[in-house]
Amino acid sequence: GKGREGDDDKVPLWAFAVFLAAALVSALVSDAPGLGMRIAVTGGVAPVAVWLVARRAVRHPVDIRWLAFGLFGLVIQTGVYALANFNEQALAASGNLAAFGGVSDMSASVRIFTVPSAGMAVLLPVVPLAAWHALHGEGRRSRGIVAGLVMVLALVSVLLSFSRGSWLAAAAAVLLSLPLLFRRIRPGWVLVAVGAAALFVAAGGSEVAAELLRFRIEGTNSAHNISGRANNYLLALASAPRYLLFGVGPGQYPAVYAAFPEAAASWGTPLWFAHSLLLTLIPEIGLLGAVAFGLPLFRSVAQGMRGARLKDRAGAFGYAVAAGVTGYLVVASTAGTHLVTYLNTARVEGTWFTAPALIVTLGLVGAAEGVRKTRGGVNGTVPGAEAGAA
Repeated sequence: GKGREGDDDKVPLWAFAVFLAAALVSALVSDAPGLGMRIAVTGGVAPVAVWLVARRAVRHPVDIRWLAFGLFGLVIQTGVYALANFNEQALAASGNLAAFGGVSDMSASVRIFTVPSAGMAVLLPVVPLAAWHALHGEGRRSRGIVAGLVMVLALVSVLLSFSRGSWLAAAAAVLLSLPLLFRRIRPGWVLVAVGAAALFVAAGGSEVAAELLRFRIEGTNSAHNISGRANNYLLALASAPRYLLFGVGPGQYPAVYAAFPEAAASWGTPLWFAHSLLLTLIPEIGLLGAVAFGLPLFRSVAQGMRGARLKDRAGAFGYAVAAGVTGYLVVASTAGTHLVTYLNTARVEGTWFTAPALIVTLGLVGAAEGVRKTRGGVNGTVPGAEAGAA
C-alpha cells in the first residue's frame, strides 16, 4: 500500500532545488569555477540525490532495517579501529599536548573520514537509530545486544576524537535517545533536562565539567582558537547583505577577507572556512541558498519531534531521525562538518572526500520523509508491520 500519497511534501524539494541552484551559480561566477563546481557536485548534488532516492525508496520496515544495519556496520568498523589505536589516544588524553597533533592524524575518524568532527558526524545519527532498533527491531533478545554494541562503539569513537563539537553533539544525541530506551521518558522532558543541564554547567555548577572544558580550552591554545572562530562567525553573518542570491563560490571562503578588510577576522589568522557549515554557506553560495539548505533539516527535526508516537515503529523512526539530525546540526554549526574544501587540491588530504556526513544525514532525512508519506493503518504504523514487533 502506498498510503496517502497526497501528503507528499514539496517544501524540501523546492528548498534543495534553491540550494543547488545557488551553489552551482556561485561556482560558475566565482574566481575558481572548476573547484567550485567539483565541490557543488560532490558536496551538494550527491547528498541531495541520496536524499531523493531514500525519500522514494524507503517505505517498508525491511527498508529501514537494511538502512540501519548498513550504518551499524560503519560504526563497528570505526569503533574497532579507534580502540586499536587506544595507546596513542590515551597519550593525548593524559595531557601530552605535543602528541595531540600526531594523534589527530592517526585516529579512526581521521583515517576513514579525513576530519575528526566530520567523521563523528557520520556516527552521531546512528546513536538514536540504535535506540530505535532496541525498541522496535527484530529479535527480542538480539536487538538489545546489537543496539548496545553500536551505541558503545559510537560513543567511544566520539570520545577519542577529541572534538568538542562532537562531544556536545553526542550529548544531545544520547539525551534525545532516552525516550526510545526508557518509554516513560517523554521527549518534552528531555528538552527541559537538556536546557537545565546547559544552564547548570554554564553557571559553574559542575566542577568536573568545568575542569574538562578547561583542559580543552586552555590546554590546546583554544582561547585564540575560540576568538578567531567567533570573529569568523561574525564575518559570515556580516557578509549576508552583500551575498543575498549567490556568493564567492564553494570552497572559496578566504575571498571574504578581501571583501571585508576592516573585519576583525581579516586581521587574524585566515581560515579556509568559517568553522561552521551553516555560516560558511552564507558567503560561499549566498544567504538564500544557505537558508534553503538548512530549512529541510530543521523541518525534519520539528516534524519528527511533533509526530513522536514512540509506540509505533514509524513514529519512533521519525523521532530517531530527528534526534540524529539534531546531533549533526550541533556539529555542523560549530565545527568542521562542511562541504567546502573536500575537493580542494590545495589540501591534498581532502581531494577524495565526498561529504559522507551530509550524505548519511540527508539519507536519513529522506528515509523519514518516505516513511511519513506511507504511514497508514491503526495508530499510524508502517504498512505491513505491527507496532512494537518483537
